[in-house]
Amino acid sequence: MYPNNDEFQSHESGYTDYTSGPQPEPNPEWQSPPPYSDPTPPKKEKKPKKPIPFGTAIALCLVCALVGSLVSVGAYAVISRSSRRTTIHQSSRPTTTVDTSQVNPGDPMSVSEIYAAYANSVVGIEVSTPNGSGAGTGFVITEDGYIVTCHHVIDGAKDISVTFPDNTSLSAQLVGSDADNDLAVLKIDATGLTPVVLGDSSKLNVGDTVTTIGNALGTLSNTTTTGIVSALDRAISTSDGTVMNVLQTNTTVNSGNSGGPLFNQYGEVIGIVNAKYSNSGTSTAASIEGIGFAIPYNDVQKKVTDLIEYGYITGKPSLGITVSTISPLDEQRFNMPVGAYVNNVVSGSCAEQAGLKQGDIITGVDDKEITTFEELVNAKNRHSAGDEMKLTVWRGGETMEITVVLDELSPQQQTPAPTPAPEENQPQQQVPPQQAPQQDRPSSQPSMEDFFNYWFGHNGGSW
Repeated sequence: MYPNNDEFQSHESGYTDYTSGPQPEPNPEWQSPPPYSDPTPPKKEKKPKKPIPFGTAIALCLVCALVGSLVSVGAYAVISRSSRRTTIHQSSRPTTTVDTSQVNPGDPMSVSEIYAAYANSVVGIEVSTPNGSGAGTGFVITEDGYIVTCHHVIDGAKDISVTFPDNTSLSAQLVGSDADNDLAVLKIDATGLTPVVLGDSSKLNVGDTVTTIGNALGTLSNTTTTGIVSALDRAISTSDGTVMNVLQTNTTVNSGNSGGPLFNQYGEVIGIVNAKYSNSGTSTAASIEGIGFAIPYNDVQKKVTDLIEYGYITGKPSLGITVSTISPLDEQRFNMPVGAYVNNVVSGSCAEQAGLKQGDIITGVDDKEITTFEELVNAKNRHSAGDEMKLTVWRGGETMEITVVLDELSPQQQTPAPTPAPEENQPQQQVPPQQAPQQDRPSSQPSMEDFFNYWFGHNGGSW
């Protein structure tokens, strides 16, 4: 039980004694100190204070505790129960406000600053096709409504719409697209938009920080992820034999991210997200994470301008041959070097005029060794029509140099054939299990595993 109120005694030191029973009588000698004692005069005797009721004391303690917690910066609560004592720490840090007005061009930006500056420049893209519907990402490059995305996002689309972060949805028109570069430009009827800042992808280094904003899964708009540049100048090919030069990143890329911007640490767009490695639906394959790809913006900067001005890419080079790869295994089996094997030479092409023949093996371009047909195509795409390209060619055991002046593909040759709708009850081609980069293509039955629908597979093509 608690002691009775008459057993409380208040002291000058500010604490209260809890006693029981009568108090001892004071020693009389303490009342009359000797002459040589401390000269300080005795304190006046105070009237005893009225004892504080126990309930009032508890209430005062609680009030003091509450007031203390309100004025403290790092507030905490103390809970006492029996002999246990628990302390809960709670931060009172204010909410951070991102101010991009203080960021100067060329200054490094945090991920929060990049998002705050350019989230409104990124749009979700929805398309309807004869096969169903699909989604992707795009980004605004002019204040009057030009938007860049990937060709495979809008390939075969009947209707295209774009949606901004504030849920404003506008119809979009296709200005031009190019399958070989996986590039497309859209136009919407709008002004006063916030365009991104375009950067120089040639200044990238492996290990540089990069950030992407995209329409993940086609439903999670403005999803922001960050990572680094994992590699530069990767040559990848898609199921139709298209070869592309890309940069590699471990930034998280999902279905719906295709066509979105890849920012460097200065908030400049240096790439267009377009592919990633992923398992092809088999549960036995090892999980693949953190291998995504983006088109270096320098590779398509002029092409974007061409699409806006002409609706197609001018000066697009053509070599006029059909090729495939001689692998190291083929080298051992057939006693020939690795490289790009010439399957066919187009009549009247620049390759025929330069003297290339069926059966030749191209082992180098412009004094640089190549080992696959993808590397040959990648090297050709770095040129323009009319450029000279020096080829190192192996023929019948001899090596020679052949210089080719590249032809130009006409707009008619650049127009890709429309994707046919699958016929009813027609068996669909099954993609064999493999580890291949995939791309966002509209699907009538999208799924979480269906990241991209353009797959590797063709060993060669016409170039």
